[in-house]
Amino acid sequence: MFLRVLKRTFWVFYDNLLKGIIFNFFLFIIFLIPVIFAFKMKKYEFFFLDIVLWHIFIPPVMFYFIKIIRVEETKNFFYEFLTGLRFFAIKSFIILIINILFIIVAFVSINFYKNMTQLKQIALILGGIGIWIFFIFILMQIYILPVFVLDEKRRIFTTFKKALIMVISAPFSSFFIFLLIVYLLVLFYPIFLIMFGNKISFFLAFFSLFPIFLLPFISFTFIILMQTNATFLLYEKYKIFQDLTEIWEEKSLSNIFKPWETK
Repeated sequence: MFLRVLKRTFWVFYDNLLKGIIFNFFLFIIFLIPVIFAFKMKKYEFFFLDIVLWHIFIPPVMFYFIKIIRVEETKNFFYEFLTGLRFFAIKSFIILIINILFIIVAFVSINFYKNMTQLKQIALILGGIGIWIFFIFILMQIYILPVFVLDEKRRIFTTFKKALIMVISAPFSSFFIFLLIVYLLVLFYPIFLIMFGNKISFFLAFFSLFPIFLLPFISFTFIILMQTNATFLLYEKYKIFQDLTEIWEEKSLSNIFKPWETK
């Protein structure tokens, strides 16, 4: 499923290239502001503001792209964006609070089991289970926002339940999508730096820093489309939505140069 997600994401982005780049640049500016403040004022709590902004601004953008993917009639982006903001802003902020509370509880629990001096075997088992639960919860983030946007009633706990089912239904695809999202958010460079130190090769440094060049143009929109398409493919698999294969997957390389052709 991972390759199908990539293929569909590529074609949705390519067929809406100008919109995708404009949306991405808009999001890039929004997410860049807290980063500038963090480095200027040396108060790195500003990075947390990006997580808040992600939960506020991404659902309206998904709302617009979902209509494009389903080939529904859309009005101009700003109208759709403001409509989505009105629909999702408050509840998506509640989703953020639930995410934060879960992460806090997970870290406290794992540290508690790690520091247990008695019953070490039981603590080790429970701590290991806790790490797996935390990892699954992180993978759920791929699906939570698109599922929330797709739910007409915008039910928060139903959204979390569906996201969990999706991770269980497609664990390997979810894991590879997660890795690609991490890569596009430029988190591999510090990982390679920790692993190799000053001996990091030019190739690894270039590979890990390459998403920096994509951030103003592709990364955020591509991540949004990956999350949305991963959710759509599972909805189509279980016959919740109609199959959109003919629209977004029955294309070949010739469509890059002849986009007016359907195949």
